[in-house]
Amino acid sequence: MNFVMLRTATIALVFFGGFVVMVLEMIGVLYLAKDFGSSFYVWTSQIGVILMALSLGYAIGGALADKFQRTAFLAAPLAIAGIFIFCIPQLSPRLINRYLELKRRAAI
Repeated sequence: MNFVMLRTATIALVFFGGFVVMVLEMIGVLYLAKDFGSSFYVWTSQIGVILMALSLGYAIGGALADKFQRTAFLAAPLAIAGIFIFCIPQLSPRLINRYLELKRRAAI
């Protein structure tokens, strides 16, 4: 019974992790739309980056899960990701403004 519960918890964790990433993709477009617009190129770039990050994360996470075979091992990467996600509202406006400033300087 314990194995079934751990397996179910792990599957749910991976599913909801992917769901959260897709929600963050939609929110990310809103952050970008203010300065870059919401054109086809912004959307395709955002979707491409998210899909690449998901596939790399699943590949690396799967390899690590096969190596360590412990559900508790997922806690550290998820905690780090949660901290970064928590910091998005504070950091993203500064990062976007800094990028636009550097782009303006390079154009002159």
